[in-house]
Amino acid sequence: MGFPPDDPRQMPHQGALLCQDWPGPRRHRGEIPHDHYFAADDVGEGARLLGTIAFHFACYGAGTPRLDDFPGNSLRIADVVAPRPFVSRLPRRLLGHPRGGVLAVIGHVERAWGYSIRPAGLGNRLLPFRNLLGRVLRGDPVGLATKDFSDRYAASTMRILNLTTGTNPGPKPREAEMKALWVERNDAQNYVLLGDPAVRLRVEAMT
Repeated sequence: MGFPPDDPRQMPHQGALLCQDWPGPRRHRGEIPHDHYFAADDVGEGARLLGTIAFHFACYGAGTPRLDDFPGNSLRIADVVAPRPFVSRLPRRLLGHPRGGVLAVIGHVERAWGYSIRPAGLGNRLLPFRNLLGRVLRGDPVGLATKDFSDRYAASTMRILNLTTGTNPGPKPREAEMKALWVERNDAQNYVLLGDPAVRLRVEAMT
């Protein structure tokens, strides 16, 4: 969920998770009511969260910057997204639950784009997500489990540098190609880990 900076719901509900039973924009016009998304105040006092590692693939799932990371104007003037940058309330509630919080929350700062799953000109690229889940379920430290997202950011950055230095052979890249690569790079850099990167699941104790 995302809200404009002057909306009183931004601080408590930005980054809340839209639920599967939402009927969609065609059947539900206008604002999405709270009963169709899961926010921090929906996590009850009796929730049992210990041992959990959460992955929120959602816009603002981890936090919100003050300025837009993806300005759409030619002057690169960023819009104000929020009065100040902040960590989303839902992961804060999960990590600081009074009965014991989750081990870690992996989420996204700013908007999450489809480039995470389907980069421009390529087919579906789910390997970073599969590797993340596989490493977590294998018992690797969660900080190591997220390495594919850092690798994608580094690879996209190097591609941009190689295409813009003027030393790359062949024709100059098209503007649309550069825009798509730039969005993919910014999208990859905005995955963050909240919590202790050294925690891991106790897979040896699982049955």
